[in-house]
Amino acid sequence: MIGAWILKPFVKWVGGKRQLLTQIKEHIPEYKGNYFEPFLGGGAVFLELEPENAIVSDLNTQLISTYKWVRDAPEDLLEYVERLDNQENTLENYTQMREHYNQLVQDKPRALVTSSYFIWLNKHCFNGVYRVNSKGGFNVSWNKKTEHINSLDEDNILEISSYLKEANVALLNRDYKSVLQYTTKEDFVYMDPPYVPNSVTANFTSYTKEKPLHDEIAQEFANLPCKALLSNNNNAIVQDLYADFNITEVSARRSINQGRGKEMLVDKII
Repeated sequence: MIGAWILKPFVKWVGGKRQLLTQIKEHIPEYKGNYFEPFLGGGAVFLELEPENAIVSDLNTQLISTYKWVRDAPEDLLEYVERLDNQENTLENYTQMREHYNQLVQDKPRALVTSSYFIWLNKHCFNGVYRVNSKGGFNVSWNKKTEHINSLDEDNILEISSYLKEANVALLNRDYKSVLQYTTKEDFVYMDPPYVPNSVTANFTSYTKEKPLHDEIAQEFANLPCKALLSNNNNAIVQDLYADFNITEVSARRSINQGRGKEMLVDKII
């Protein structure tokens, strides 16, 4: 850990691992090389560990762009988001903000203003879900909370910015396969891919239009040349995909179905 401040995710993300950090850290082995995380999302594990050398990635362009604004211009980001926070929280305003954001994604996908709207919508939409329609438009409904909230914790943002500047961290917007091809035997990989559904109807498994095939992810995991840890839903499908590895069952509260679900950690020790 580089600093004394405990870094926290600045966005809510479905499947976030903050509540499982204690169990996950127990499975982090010693390694000499780089830390890899190809499905970054909210980055709870990455921010908790604060690796000095890391390559992290996500297919969500707006997410990675926002991480870069946090790193490069935190004060500007905080100022812009604060202006958005000062608006009235109503369904009409949320709908207008969402429509404007979708236009910004088309016109200025990596701009500061787009990342500011991304954060605001993340904190005012239902359960922090990031979902897009067939045209790539963000379409999550309002969370119906009318009280004023601060979308960002200023101290946390400034601390994350300092960490990202001081450490050797590559923030990539790439497919997980193209990231994992750079791994060596000295590295460590943490993979937290979209959940494998428990049934054909429970198919909330992708935060982008791309839907990675879970059998391909399992094969990539098996072929890694280094130590690795993977987390996912704990069901028969996943048990079969990772039958050759050590599986630990853990319990986690799910915000989507408001209940406790079984998850699993898969260890790959070289």
